[in-house]
Order: sequence, then C-alpha cells, then structure tokens
Amino acid sequence: MSVQSPQSAIFALADEIVDRLAESDPLFATEQGIPGYDHLLPDFSVAKRRRDQAQIVRDLQILVGQLQQLCDQQQEEHDWEQLEDQQRGGIKRARHG
Repeated sequence: MSVQSPQSAIFALADEIVDRLAESDPLFATEQGIPGYDHLLPDFSVAKRRRDQAQIVRDLQILVGQLQQLCDQQQEEHDWEQLEDQQRGGIKRARHG
C-alpha cells in the first residue's frame, strides 16, 4: 500500500463523498451527469436522513484530520526553509566576517 500525500488524501476523500452523494441522491447524480442513476429516486425516509447526517459528520472529522496533516506538512517544510536560510546566512557571515 502506498502512502498518500495529505493533499492526495483530501482529493480521494472528495471523490468518495461525491460517489456516496450520487448513491444517496440519484437526482443529484443525474443532474451532475454521473451515469448509472437515471432510473432511481432518492430515499426520503427519516432513517436515511440520519444515516446521511452521521456520514457527513464522519467525513468532516476525516477532512479535519487530513487538513491538519497538510498544515503540519507545510509548517515542517517552512521550518526547514527557515533553517536552510539561517545556515546560508551563517556561512556567508563566516566567509565575510
């Protein structure tokens, strides 16, 4: 299994959400041109609405975790850039000092 970058994981989650939304709401799928749902109608039951709401909460929790990973990765890259800049500055000072 390959390791996904945080950004790739976010795009993969977005694809999963669209797939689930299409399955959950065939009218949405048809409107968006997603094939395979033209002959279906949505389930408007209270139980289905609760399942959808619970899935949205899970998706948001996953998204928050993935966004945090992306922020952490960008912060780490920024920290490395700052360290490299400091080292370059120290080398210049040593050469010219």
